[in-house]
Amino acid sequence: MPTDAEFEAFQQRPAEEDQQAFLKWSAQRSKGNFRKIVVSDVSTDELKRMIDNTNYNDQLQCAKLVAAVHKNVVPIIPVGTDADGDVYRISPEAFDLLAGKEPPQPCSGLVTSSVLGVNLNVQPRLPTCRRAANTSEDSVMSNESDDSPGTGFVFHQIGILERFLVTENRRPTEENLNKGQWFSTHYGVVVRFERSGNANGVYIICDYYPTDTHTGERPTERLDLTHIGSFGRSEIPMSVAKIAEKASDFTGFDRRFSPIVVVEQPIQLVRAVANRSNFIQRVTIMEDPRWKSF
Repeated sequence: MPTDAEFEAFQQRPAEEDQQAFLKWSAQRSKGNFRKIVVSDVSTDELKRMIDNTNYNDQLQCAKLVAAVHKNVVPIIPVGTDADGDVYRISPEAFDLLAGKEPPQPCSGLVTSSVLGVNLNVQPRLPTCRRAANTSEDSVMSNESDDSPGTGFVFHQIGILERFLVTENRRPTEENLNKGQWFSTHYGVVVRFERSGNANGVYIICDYYPTDTHTGERPTERLDLTHIGSFGRSEIPMSVAKIAEKASDFTGFDRRFSPIVVVEQPIQLVRAVANRSNFIQRVTIMEDPRWKSF
């Protein structure tokens, strides 16, 4: 929590924008510290069972999962160790990834933004420069009614993938893993689900709007930087990868972590809606000037 000196500094900032910046920074720091030192009332196994057994078409069940993920303290989920010896974990979070565009209002059946859709078969327009070829905001999406496996899927967010970088002087001992510094990989962890609402695999999806760890702010434009969308020390290009069949597969840090690349790039994240049959599906992005881009 902020110290007395920090609160005094806060009171000396009359500008509203400065006060808001301080509050966001304080909340960000407190959240990270709190997870390290307080025992959670939801166990890791209980959280994994909830992730595996939730019916994601049921908004009440989804709300219960979000509530569990957003308790003041939630358990970290160990993911495993990669071929380079680096260690990974899931830091629970239900609203890390953002849709690239917001639909015009009103939009019938729009569900919570913890549930999004990803389009994998984005077709870029002819770019004006080489860099634009990798920017999925300059793309036209396929219709969400195309349910073939390669077009995309809907998912529920469950966390942020973090990495413990192992070096000669920084070994993955129990003490270091509990107290050492972990870094965001800029990948969100999600559960894919089918029309039935049943979970069907755990995936990581690149976050092209990563939160600044110091300010708590997100960029207003998509970040197409070399380290974003590249995974691990080998900098494997991947926008979407499968990391497990189900959350209960994450049995500890000694598990071999080998993401299976689904698509390199480009992708586009969109909002999801519940149709009249209560199935969740991706929103189709049209060439409509009313769409709001981040």
